[in-house]
Amino acid sequence: MTLLRIHHVAVICSDYEMSRHFYSHILGLKIIAENYRAERQSYKLDLALPDGSQIELFSFPQPPAAIDSTRGLWITPPLSSR
Repeated sequence: MTLLRIHHVAVICSDYEMSRHFYSHILGLKIIAENYRAERQSYKLDLALPDGSQIELFSFPQPPAAIDSTRGLWITPPLSSR
């Protein structure tokens, strides 16, 4: 099986306004839709890439831990410290 295309990638950010500015103004991606989801106290921003794929940018009041980019793993605290 060969992966031919990716429809979208979801990104969870810790600073929504800074991330929105970066993707839309610095990278120049077109905003398709922006929704505030009151029940989750979070934003969802859909951005278009030139090849037709999309980035879905999410904000949350308490975003999950970051990813260790050297290993591609989620970095989460032990259950006892949550």
